[in-house]
Amino acid sequence: MTSAPSKNSEFVFKDNPDGSIDFVGDFEGLYKAIDDPWSQQFPDERMRSYYAVSRDRLIESLSREAPVSSLVEVGCGLGQVCSLISNNVSVDRVIGLDISDTAVIRARASFPKIEFHVTDIRSDWPEEAGTGHDVIILNQILWYILPELPDVIRRLASKLKAGGCLYIQQAFLRDEQKFGREFVDGFGGLVSLCRNGSFAALELEYAVLNCDRKMAHDDGLLILRR
Repeated sequence: MTSAPSKNSEFVFKDNPDGSIDFVGDFEGLYKAIDDPWSQQFPDERMRSYYAVSRDRLIESLSREAPVSSLVEVGCGLGQVCSLISNNVSVDRVIGLDISDTAVIRARASFPKIEFHVTDIRSDWPEEAGTGHDVIILNQILWYILPELPDVIRRLASKLKAGGCLYIQQAFLRDEQKFGREFVDGFGGLVSLCRNGSFAALELEYAVLNCDRKMAHDDGLLILRR
């Protein structure tokens, strides 16, 4: 196993000779092969800056929602953000969901006091996670669920209590988007989708893109309220 994916890793996206890319989505293979697939434990300086700014902003926003009875992070990976939230926000129950069995097993081992479940959010919601949540976070998985995004957001909205909110946090590359522009074209496209009435149960409350050039990526945060 290595500490970060090699440049030719094709677990998530596959480069085509014509310059386009295809979604592969072998997240189980990714977590089995790579210790730190998203460079969260040993990032370079620009990634370290990205994570620091992105997560600080998330915690600051969530703190304004506190106290929170229950919060769900969709796309929890190895559980670092769930742990950060549990340690820094007044919340009774933190739940992490991820598509990879291996990621969830490792998250449970690292953070045994936090609840983790395996699910494919494109089609399912684990019964153990329940409903009536104060906050659900769709965390850094936008590009992997684009074709199903409207259905996913409607599913998540149905799991929120009245007045609860859905956070969408996502890194945006500064190069031209090569995948999924027909579904969402950059941060502006995501904002437009959230505003155009596709998600009748949710109203867009906040949308900001942080474009600090010291960070490896731009960081988008949207909050939709039920």
